[in-house]
Amino acid sequence: MPKVDARVQIDAAVLERVDSVAAALGSSRDQVIENSVRRSLASRALRDLLTKIRATSEGRLSEPAATALAYDELKAARRQRAETPQDPGPGSRGSG
Repeated sequence: MPKVDARVQIDAAVLERVDSVAAALGSSRDQVIENSVRRSLASRALRDLLTKIRATSEGRLSEPAATALAYDELKAARRQRAETPQDPGPGSRGSG
């Protein structure tokens, strides 16, 4: 996916922690932030999907069955994303 510059303001203590995690992982500040945002968005998408499954199943699916179905969908989406060539773009390993 192409990269775009985005200016955000982050609490200094949060940014310090981001830098600490980046150093521990041998990664960049940008990558740690991007990965964190991706995980947050994926978590939200999973919650939304579970809500949709519960609403459309009219109680026919148990909580464990709905969760299993949601995870199957998540895995399929991850496989599809992994199979799609991605352009790292310029500055993807920069320090922010």
